[in-house]
Amino acid sequence: MITQEENLILQSYITTSLLAELGNNQFFSSDYFKSMSFGSPGIKKFLEKNGVGNQGSAIMSLYAMLVVPYELIRNNYADEFSEMNAFLAQKTKNARTNYRDNVADSDFMYHLRNAVAHCRVSFKEGDSIGFTDSNGAKKEEKKKDFYGELPLIDLSAFIHQLQLVVQIKVIKDIQAKR
Repeated sequence: MITQEENLILQSYITTSLLAELGNNQFFSSDYFKSMSFGSPGIKKFLEKNGVGNQGSAIMSLYAMLVVPYELIRNNYADEFSEMNAFLAQKTKNARTNYRDNVADSDFMYHLRNAVAHCRVSFKEGDSIGFTDSNGAKKEEKKKDFYGELPLIDLSAFIHQLQLVVQIKVIKDIQAKR
């Protein structure tokens, strides 16, 4: 029997995989999609124009593939999360922080998780996605901030790495319990 946490990981992974496969298989160019009617025709036009690779699906994918596992299983998969942090440390551009003296020592996974979970994400069209994390300190404390940008090409690679390093490991562990 799988736990509630494992179920949420699986469901998030499956839904994100469905979105990716719709894009991979050009679903929005299919005859089936063309025959579909939507309650709001504007949504269909948007999907035809932008497909799955839009900002909304990027945020949803990051939530499903980063925030959910980070909250539920990071303590049990510390090595995998450490590997993902190293990936982000290498790929994140224009990083700056006053959380630590050296930005390279930052917990990138933590900061990106916070940025996504608190909707502090911005897009530079066709270039990168920016992540802002702020601790919202009280008046007597110094406010701490983190900012970093992930080029869009590396965003796809990051989500793919989350799938390979974290999600697949969880799935294999679930299957091994059966």
